[in-house]
Amino acid sequence: MTPDDLAAKGRALCGARWQTALAAELGVADRTMRRWLAGDSPVPEAVEATLRAMLKRRHDELGDLSAGGVRAPQAEFRDEATPPESGASTPKHDPVERLRLIQEISAAARAKVLPGPDAAHAADFLYDEDGLPN
Repeated sequence: MTPDDLAAKGRALCGARWQTALAAELGVADRTMRRWLAGDSPVPEAVEATLRAMLKRRHDELGDLSAGGVRAPQAEFRDEATPPESGASTPKHDPVERLRLIQEISAAARAKVLPGPDAAHAADFLYDEDGLPN
């Protein structure tokens, strides 16, 4: 698979900002994706097979939609300009309950704070009076 093939398939699957999304879907680091695109490393055959399967699944989903059949499942990657479906981001908890829970956790964390040097001086013991490591 050439870098151009990878880019075309990535855009088709994940939209304009496809590199990070596709890297996450494939379980590889962003840097690995960039090496494949630059041609510094070859794209493994297993990745090619996975991309083919992903494209086939997407093709089948779109075919179901165009045939007027059952609604295809929501794609994992959407264009950021597309608003989420109504009700997709409704909170699971009452906002008042969430605020109470956050305040409770914050109070518990404050109770666990131990006295000691502030962050600016926390590592002073590592250095002598001239600022050199001990």
